[in-house]
Amino acid sequence: MVHFIFLASLGLGSSVLAAPNYVVPDAQPKNAVAIDPAPVGASFEFFMWPSYMTNISLTLPCIDHFNKLYNRKMPIRIGGTTQDRATYDPALKGYVSYSVNDPLEAPMSLTYGPKFFDLIKKFGSETILGGGFNRGLNNRTNTFAAVLKAKEKVAKYLWAIELGNEPDLYWKYWQYPVAEAPWNETQEGDNAADWAQDFINHWKSPLPILAGGGYAIPFEIEPDWPNLPYLIENSYNKTVKDATKVYNGHLYAFSNATANDLGPEMKHQRVVQDLNLLPISSARAAGRPYILGETGFHGLDYEMDSTFGSAIQTTDKTLRALTLGIQRLFYHQGTINQAFFNWWWSDHVNAPFYGAYFGALAVAGGDSIVASDDGT
Repeated sequence: MVHFIFLASLGLGSSVLAAPNYVVPDAQPKNAVAIDPAPVGASFEFFMWPSYMTNISLTLPCIDHFNKLYNRKMPIRIGGTTQDRATYDPALKGYVSYSVNDPLEAPMSLTYGPKFFDLIKKFGSETILGGGFNRGLNNRTNTFAAVLKAKEKVAKYLWAIELGNEPDLYWKYWQYPVAEAPWNETQEGDNAADWAQDFINHWKSPLPILAGGGYAIPFEIEPDWPNLPYLIENSYNKTVKDATKVYNGHLYAFSNATANDLGPEMKHQRVVQDLNLLPISSARAAGRPYILGETGFHGLDYEMDSTFGSAIQTTDKTLRALTLGIQRLFYHQGTINQAFFNWWWSDHVNAPFYGAYFGALAVAGGDSIVASDDGT
């Protein structure tokens, strides 16, 4: 039996007296989009992954709600900004080692050892692993030593592998060793393709397994800004395309928000505008799914990201994204007790968790979905 979901988008700016009317079709529309069985997952900041799994008591009980909803383990991603600052140390006995002056800060450098991967096996879920596979530091020998150790220990759970996090920002924001000015689409694309081929040579099989792209900003903030269409159409050859399992982007609100902007920031129109910027069609044209490997309300820390309004925005974004053909959304869990968009802190569950869960619940058991409005 086909279960069809016809979702009226959240009318966040509508007056109760001006409630919209929707005609519900009696048959599945031709533009309905298939739904993945586990469309909402969690992304864990690389250096925080061991703490989430071993020190925070709310992590596993909250995730278990998704496990029960999906009747399978919720998919996860391990990665983020700190993956490009990480060095693999095969002799390290602990999960990860770093030093910070403030526990709410992310380290600028860190090391991790083989034990880091053991937590993936313990968790037992389909995993996108970007941890420490760091194009940013441009140390291929170290990267591929880590890749092969991950393959040895947890290949069964590796759904995809990403080489580097938000590579479009490597020069402008981080000045990482791999990047040189101006770090445009040609430079980044050629480098990404070369790294991917080198990975294929080391990994060998099974393929496809790469998560390609991973860009932070899907539009030009500077001329020839790195982008997914260029990567696919000009940089990747057939070998790399065949080894790529999924294309990947990140999404936080593309706005110049201030602390008191919750009203305009959570509007459905704003959500739709941001999602419409994503290069989903490029992935589809290449015959691969498109996912949001990392997403949340805002990339900067605003207290509004922990509010009920943020939960509503999360539900709205989840449902709208699925109607556009995005296969999965991985909501990012950043520094514990610091990132307001986190689903939980050390001692309480935050509102965005409920927004993400409600979005997953709304489509549970469905085979396809279609939007009821054009986003205006």
